[in-house]
Amino acid sequence: MSEAICGIDLATCMSAPDVASLIRATLAELRTIFEWKTRGRGRSRLEQNAPEEIEDALRLALIARSERSAISVLRGLAGVDVPVASAIMTAVDPKRYTILDFRALFSLGVERSFSSVRFYLTYLAACRRIAAAAGVDLRTLDRALWQYSKENQRVRRVSEA
Repeated sequence: MSEAICGIDLATCMSAPDVASLIRATLAELRTIFEWKTRGRGRSRLEQNAPEEIEDALRLALIARSERSAISVLRGLAGVDVPVASAIMTAVDPKRYTILDFRALFSLGVERSFSSVRFYLTYLAACRRIAAAAGVDLRTLDRALWQYSKENQRVRRVSEA
């Protein structure tokens, strides 16, 4: 049984020579993912990318054989760093990726956020190990880490700085 991503049958799209259906679906979701992950910060940087540049980056990320390649190619877009790239790839393939987020890092005892691809790959491997040991998928682990942080981490507001 194949999985539907963004309303598209993933097996069908990935077997298509140009994965055009999945790219169109992901393009439609990209701004929504960006807005959610950044809370609207950096919107003007994302808009610096031409539609064909976004399409090319998504195409390359979707056909990438490694997580490093997928995240790296998305980082080539203006306004997209590792946390946003991880959110995009998690929306496309939640069984393979997880979102890099300050809340999840806090829950794992990481005091500051790192945005390098190398750090993300280490984080992703750790999350996979933790999820497997707990018998849950990556999305369930991410939600649990986020909730723990929400309940236990004091987040400074701009007015407190």
